[in-house]
Amino acid sequence: MGEQQQPLSGVFLGEESLLISCATAWLERGHGIRAVVTDVGDIARWATERDVPVVAVADVLEQLLAGEPFDYLFSIVNFKLLPTEVLDLPRHLPINYHDSPLPRYAGVNATNWAIINGEDSHAVTWHVMTEEVDAGAILQQRQFPILPDDTAITLNARAYEEALAGFRDLTDQLAAGTAVLTDQPAEGRSYFARWQRPTAAGVIDWSRSAHEIDRLVRGLDHGTYFNPLGRAK
Repeated sequence: MGEQQQPLSGVFLGEESLLISCATAWLERGHGIRAVVTDVGDIARWATERDVPVVAVADVLEQLLAGEPFDYLFSIVNFKLLPTEVLDLPRHLPINYHDSPLPRYAGVNATNWAIINGEDSHAVTWHVMTEEVDAGAILQQRQFPILPDDTAITLNARAYEEALAGFRDLTDQLAAGTAVLTDQPAEGRSYFARWQRPTAAGVIDWSRSAHEIDRLVRGLDHGTYFNPLGRAK
C-alpha cells in the first residue's frame, strides 16, 4: 500500500460565499483550517460554528504570525491588496482565485467586461499570489463557453461552479504533490480597474449595432444582486 498523505493546513481569506464552499471542500478532504480571515458576518459565523478561529482583515499579519505555521493561504474573492509579509507566511504557496482567463481580464468585474466585449468563452483561474495583481503562475484554469443569452448573473453563477470544481481538483493535486505551476504568458494581458465603467456610464448609443447593445445590456444585468458597474440606460 502507498504511504498515507499527511493532512494539509490552510488559511482562507475572502468576502463572498465561494470561500465557504471551498473551505468546506478542503475540510471534507481531511485537511485543516488554521483561520478564516474576513470581515463578513456570514463567513465569520460559518467558521465559528466549526471552531475555526476568525481573524479580522486589519489584524491578519499580527494574528497569523502569532499562530501556528500553515501550508497554504487561499485568497477567495478578496478585494484588498495583501502586503508581502502576508504572502510570505504560508510554508508553501499563497493562492488566489480570479474569475478570468488570465493573463486576460486581470483586475475586477471580468465577467461583465467579457460579455460587453463580445467574448465567446471565459475561464476561471487559481494562481500564485505575487506583489503584482493577478500576475502569478497559474495552478488551475478552467475554460467554458459564454452562451448567447448569458447575463452577468448567469456567467457569474457558472464561474462559481467552475471555481469550486477547480478548487477540488487543485486540493487533490496539492495533497498528492502533483500541482504544476505554469507562468502566465508575457503577452496578451489586459487589466480592468475598479473605477472603469462602460462608455457614457452605460447610456445606450443607438448608433451601435443591435449585437453591441445586447451585449451591453446583458453584461450589466446582475438581477437582484449588487451591481458594481451600473445598468444600461
